[in-house]
Amino acid sequence: DAYLAACQLGITLASLGLGWVGEPAFAHILEPLLDAVGVQSAEVIKGVSFFAAFFVISYLHIVVGELAPKSWAIRKPELLSLWTAVPLYLFYWAMYPAIYLLNASANAILRIAGQGEPGPHHEHHYS
Repeated sequence: DAYLAACQLGITLASLGLGWVGEPAFAHILEPLLDAVGVQSAEVIKGVSFFAAFFVISYLHIVVGELAPKSWAIRKPELLSLWTAVPLYLFYWAMYPAIYLLNASANAILRIAGQGEPGPHHEHHYS
């Protein structure tokens, strides 16, 4: 569960970081283009920049940050496991307090829902 939380935290932080940097970057790029076609309203520029940034960053994040890496990992699991083991381990320890809090919170919700703590013998299902 700890490394699952580490992966989720990394994905979430990357998503938030992309959004935080993306809109101002798109505003900087689009402002001269919109100005060239006669748009001078700061509100319009900000709105267009927001939607352009949201679309482009979401698209790139889904394709480059989610779909392609997962497909690559499915095709080359051993290679990707070896490449990512050390960075994941380092990220896990660097973010341990946050990961501990996330896992404790998730386990509390599971207990409230009647699911209890995961035991040492997780159920395995084979098909």
